[in-house]
Amino acid sequence: MEPLFSKKQLQEMSIENMITLLTTMQAHQQKQETKIQLLTEKVKDPAAVAKCACKHARLARCSRE
Repeated sequence: MEPLFSKKQLQEMSIENMITLLTTMQAHQQKQETKIQLLTEKVKDPAAVAKCACKHARLARCSRE
């Protein structure tokens, strides 16, 4: 993954902008962790996730079948 900012851009960034960036990144990370947790709870049995006959990654049942 490529960095969003160059080293020079980060060095020239104001403290206020750096704090805003870090706060935004933390909020995004928290949302991603929450999403993963919800999906993990939704699929309590990882073995239930399988490829259906139409080769789509689905839970035990595929809407196309």
